[in-house]
Amino acid sequence: MDSGIFPPTTRKSEHHPALIRLIPVGHAPTASGGTPLATCLYPLRLVPMSNRPLACVVSVSGIRGVVGKTIDVDQVMGLGAAYGQTIAKGGKVVVGRDSRPTGALFVQAVSAGLRAVGCTVIDIGVVPTPTVPIMINELKADGGIQISASHNPVEWNALK
Repeated sequence: MDSGIFPPTTRKSEHHPALIRLIPVGHAPTASGGTPLATCLYPLRLVPMSNRPLACVVSVSGIRGVVGKTIDVDQVMGLGAAYGQTIAKGGKVVVGRDSRPTGALFVQAVSAGLRAVGCTVIDIGVVPTPTVPIMINELKADGGIQISASHNPVEWNALK
């Protein structure tokens, strides 16, 4: 029996199998339709996330955009869930970030998406980008995500 309480790892969105959204049980959405990530404490329930197309840059070097304009927390959470379901297959995922002001927020969002599909998140904090693949090997993880927009201006962020 599905109680709707986190983590039902096999629940899928009606729009896309990996695009889900975590909403605290008993919390009403904000005027924008979401719940501030800072209030996302257990217990949680999964609800479908918007299937709007990404307006950010998608390339071999990652998915990047201007935070709040071309990439947002909902999309980062959905991308984390998609990665966790299709690449990491619910396993261990190393997450690192650079020192950008939005880095901690994106780590929370991507980690929520990963955990929603059954992944174990290993947050290694603020690290240079090459550290993530090294730690994937060292920790025998199933994948890794670096939150960093490299050379782009500070208002940008990315998942690599």
